[in-house]
Amino acid sequence: MHSTAKHPTFFLCAISVFSVPLWLTNTASLPQRHREHRDRTEKNQTDFKVPSNQVPKRQTESAERVFPGSRIMFTTNVLLILLCLSVFSALEPRIEFEHIANRAADSNFKFKDLPSPSKDDAATNAKLTLIDGVLDGGSGELSALTDGLLPVKADDPGGNLYFNAGSMGGRFLMDFETPIDIAQVISYSWHPGARGPQLYKLYAADGSESPLNLHPMRGIDPGTQGWKFIATVSTIPKQGEDGGQYAARVSDPSGSLGKFRYLLFDCYVTELNDEWGNTFYSEIDVITK
Repeated sequence: MHSTAKHPTFFLCAISVFSVPLWLTNTASLPQRHREHRDRTEKNQTDFKVPSNQVPKRQTESAERVFPGSRIMFTTNVLLILLCLSVFSALEPRIEFEHIANRAADSNFKFKDLPSPSKDDAATNAKLTLIDGVLDGGSGELSALTDGLLPVKADDPGGNLYFNAGSMGGRFLMDFETPIDIAQVISYSWHPGARGPQLYKLYAADGSESPLNLHPMRGIDPGTQGWKFIATVSTIPKQGEDGGQYAARVSDPSGSLGKFRYLLFDCYVTELNDEWGNTFYSEIDVITK
């Protein structure tokens, strides 16, 4: 299963969107104003007993005419809004993900459209730091995310990184030591149950931001600490099984997400029905432009 999610910048189109209901409110009253005008005209005709054959033709026609420009204005407004949304949506990061069901998943991580995990990418030599949260006792080390080694089976705790059972996830930092031009960030996960899907927010910083808090704890919005919000990644299926392999890719239509030294991953549980909602993250690849 392949899916693409886009997040339009609605704020930038707010004026256009607002103009439509405002215009509709005004135009919706036109028929009523025509009827009122016609009633007044007919009343005046009765009061003054003007013969119907003497009533100016232009006057009676104007009461019934619906302005042809109204449809043109409505169509124009709709087209402008759609154009605005499509343009600014194209400027947003693109999020794609694929899901391989349990019965077809194996240690090769072979997806239809997205690439398999890389053994040599920008994340391979990056420094990883746990900012908040506690890793589960059975979890692999942070290095499991970038060592190029993949889990050998569906339930392989040591081959994945995951947060403590019953917790709400956590945050970790990826440091490349110098700004790099990032084209894609791809995250992989594998588990036969609810720990398969991914849910996290991705932030980035180039190191020049002032002030920049490199270790924002949970409860602190990184966006207020010098970080740039990139995307929210969610591969939680709307229906069907949760288990299997997932690959999620964050990219940009321009070919570059930007030049950054740091990436911040803010990971969340994917379900609250029990204590086993923290994702088994198998690998994270960072592809440069």
